[in-house]
Amino acid sequence: MASLNIYQIKFGITDHDEILTDRDRLRSYPVRAGRSLLGILYLQRTRLRLPRWLPFFQDLVDFEGVELRTAAVAAVLVVQRGDRLFALTFGHGRWLIKDGVVEPRFGLRVTLNAIDPASIRSIDHKRLEAVSRHTREQLSRASGLQYFGLDVERDLLRAVTGAPLDQTLGRRFSGADQLAVVGDISIRQLPEQLDRYAALATDTTYRATFSWVDNIAEVTDAELKAHLDEVLVRRLRRGALDNVLLAPPDVLDWDDVAGFRYRSAAAAPVHEELTLDDYFADRGPRANLTLEQLENDRVRCVSAIDGADRQQWSVLRCLVAELNVRHRTYILNESKWYQVDAAFLASIEETIRALPRTTAPLPPFRQRSEGAYNQRVAERDAGRFALMDRRLIRSLGRGRIEACDLYSRDRQFVHIKRYGGSSVLSHLFSQGVVSAELFLSDRHFRQEFNDLLPAPYRAANPAAAIAPADYEVAYGVITSRGRELQLPFFSKVNLRNATRLLRQFGYAVTLTPIPTA
Repeated sequence: MASLNIYQIKFGITDHDEILTDRDRLRSYPVRAGRSLLGILYLQRTRLRLPRWLPFFQDLVDFEGVELRTAAVAAVLVVQRGDRLFALTFGHGRWLIKDGVVEPRFGLRVTLNAIDPASIRSIDHKRLEAVSRHTREQLSRASGLQYFGLDVERDLLRAVTGAPLDQTLGRRFSGADQLAVVGDISIRQLPEQLDRYAALATDTTYRATFSWVDNIAEVTDAELKAHLDEVLVRRLRRGALDNVLLAPPDVLDWDDVAGFRYRSAAAAPVHEELTLDDYFADRGPRANLTLEQLENDRVRCVSAIDGADRQQWSVLRCLVAELNVRHRTYILNESKWYQVDAAFLASIEETIRALPRTTAPLPPFRQRSEGAYNQRVAERDAGRFALMDRRLIRSLGRGRIEACDLYSRDRQFVHIKRYGGSSVLSHLFSQGVVSAELFLSDRHFRQEFNDLLPAPYRAANPAAAIAPADYEVAYGVITSRGRELQLPFFSKVNLRNATRLLRQFGYAVTLTPIPTA
């Protein structure tokens, strides 16, 4: 039973020296079947070393006469089929292949096209929300994708393991960038098998079952990432700032935020908001900008209590950008690039545009913090809003939860957040869903929430079932002065998901920009 790890090399790369690291240190051996050259095997054998665990037994065990030194062997078999090269790795051979030369998602596409959809044993996926989650799920027996905890709108599918419908391809496939094949495959069959895998990699049959896979894909191609970085830097140099902005990537306690600065000097100006204009004014002319500067320059969040730097991030991590390059849409989110299907993006934006604004009277933002704003709104409209900010309620299995920031006499759960990166706003949308779900399903949560409300707002019987259609979940996003509300892409994804869930529960959902005065 063979176990093979197969990489497809990018189109146009034909020189083995472009593929392999430290080519001069590798030994090469032609691999032949009769008169046919199957490929070239490259081998690296490290010098003999004693195992690292040996000192643990020092002075306790006499190893005299025992050869304990070992050497790790790494090997790569490079095979040419038509105008494409393939690299098969053995041992630590993966580390002999240069970054950026392998075809991204080759193994994933082969696997999705080849496997029986009911034979999936394992998936790797990454969920992009307030806190990104990298998850590997395995089932006790082969099953369909519906048995995994995958959200096709919010999760990036990174790898899949399953059984091919055609067992001559292999008994089991695991596909990511590489294709891992387990099966009865001899080396003499290898050229024919590589041709079959290459054909599967260009097939689009998988879209019938896994159509959502191409909605969002993390860009792993080093060459493409470098090109996108270059395009972004050129736009920033020109001052072309449409769909490019700065935002705090983490949730902040705004009661302790005096503002932001771009230099460590105590005399550096503190700015109320993050803007690219202020950044360039502090750090130098746009024309001199480099990617290294974006990676090395810091955004410092200044404490309102003592003036110290409370948090800091790279400027690149704070950048939120959307670029259209070569007729494709790319998103920069927390220093990483993602490719987004245009139709998927259009459908999300249509949903967001259709969200109505709340009828709750939310005035312009004039305060330092969200907490101060919430308090001012409650005081200004006495009898209209109950202040619920930071009033935590016990829930079954969820810990202590804030039901909302403001609760209106019209049964509106109002959630307020200052504009920020995807993590910040996704936290806001998740908070609305969790609160609404608990209010609907947990009578103890309703009872405690009711007890916290002023008497005029209370329900006569909070333990009784509610009619969600009588309630609204209202999201309010505080925007910077003069800036329209432009949600980061992954916040849009999470807002659409939150909207669908809340409407399934029966609630009304609104989204309202709150301008800074």
